[in-house]
Amino acid sequence: MIQKIHGKYVGNIQFFLNKIIVENNEIKLNDIFKIELFIGPKFGEYGWGKHKTDLSPRLSNGNSGIVWITKNDNTVIEKIFYLEKQFCFNTQFKQYLISYHLEHKISLIKLLEHLGIHDYKEIQKFKEIIYSK
Repeated sequence: MIQKIHGKYVGNIQFFLNKIIVENNEIKLNDIFKIELFIGPKFGEYGWGKHKTDLSPRLSNGNSGIVWITKNDNTVIEKIFYLEKQFCFNTQFKQYLISYHLEHKISLIKLLEHLGIHDYKEIQKFKEIIYSK
């Protein structure tokens, strides 16, 4: 059973290497202090119910991604976003996260968490690759 969607999809958020567009408002990376993400199960992946006592797995509707953008003036923009397929994350979004980290908007620990890199040797190899550019 796929989770129900409560409400409608309204607005959009677009991620780019050097900016994020929220509701047609462009925010350049140098205007952003910090980016925080929670990336939940993608559409069709198994996830848990919304309530902490609901332990029955169900197929995700894909709208469990949340981004918090803290701008330099301390205003925070919060958006729930929909990531349709795993390959969307593995191709473009992965590059965006690396770019945001290199611009000091996402910590290394969060980057590694989002990319699923946990092994010490993999971490060291990954750091060599991204910091040698």
